[in-house]
Amino acid sequence: MDTYVNTEHEYFAIRNAATLFDLSPMRKYRVSGPDAARYVNRLLTRNVDKLRPGRVAYAVWCNDHGKVLDDGTVFRFGPDEFRICSQERHLCWFLDCAIGYDVHIEDVTERIASIALQGPTSFNVLRALGLEGCEILKPFDMTDVEFDGGPMTLSRTGFTGMRASELRGLTWANVDLEGQTLTVRQRADKWNDIGSPKSAAGEREIPLAPMVVDTLKEWKIRCPRRNRTEDQPGELHYVFPNGLGNVESHSNVHSRGFVPLQIAAGITVDTGERDKDGKPILKAKYGLHALRHAAASLFVEQGLKPKRVREIMGHSTISMILDTYTHLYPATEDDQAAMAQLQAHLLG
Repeated sequence: MDTYVNTEHEYFAIRNAATLFDLSPMRKYRVSGPDAARYVNRLLTRNVDKLRPGRVAYAVWCNDHGKVLDDGTVFRFGPDEFRICSQERHLCWFLDCAIGYDVHIEDVTERIASIALQGPTSFNVLRALGLEGCEILKPFDMTDVEFDGGPMTLSRTGFTGMRASELRGLTWANVDLEGQTLTVRQRADKWNDIGSPKSAAGEREIPLAPMVVDTLKEWKIRCPRRNRTEDQPGELHYVFPNGLGNVESHSNVHSRGFVPLQIAAGITVDTGERDKDGKPILKAKYGLHALRHAAASLFVEQGLKPKRVREIMGHSTISMILDTYTHLYPATEDDQAAMAQLQAHLLG
């Protein structure tokens, strides 16, 4: 098996073929018992009642003050059995949170090996290992298989990149939760007026991750409706409206939503100033547009071609993608490595 001592070669491999990562040191906690579902709902910020057996979800857990402690994945094996995987050790916190629940929590890290196969040829590798049918796994599905005489759990885990103006103008009529897509057809400008996207390329269809679909389903139940009266429930129209169901302003989305969220999560920078109690005054580290750059970067790292990234992001030209995210695409040294690998395959 090839191993990499050069990070650029490894990067080229994961972008164009497949690479294997040993994740065995990641902490794995088995949660079981009659109160397992109730306990996990108490522990995590996700509603695991909606996570059916055989599914995986990303989740975070917080301390008593709502500050994020860590994030990870939660696997549901049955009605009363879960596995939570994380980078750091959290057994003491998990046990503290279990007081009053009929639940058993154990660290099974040393008993379960874990590897991650990533890259565009991953399915081909799995098929070559005799794991036929793995390509039909939907994102965030998992299944139990037998491999080399022993049991193995195989899971497929791996968001939208919209402009803030497009999010503010998005209507429920343009969200297909069953098809797991949304269509951008309009945007709200700085005066909250609805108009066409910034360019013809801005009108597009965007695929949704399962986590986004689940969150939107929960939000749709509580989403404010416009034209409400004492006698009428009102109309469900905008996806992210203000309290009256109308277009929310950009400043409110930023100052009342994104900024407090970052501060609560500890994603801050010190302003160098102090409040009246002598405590440092912190401000949010990122603006809303940073989320768009993060999404585009994730699309590139997932192996999407520049043209497809341009389509999802709604840029009018592909040069915007290539100019902004050049550092994420293979460099000249990667091309040289590819030529060397090609020579080795052809000539030995």
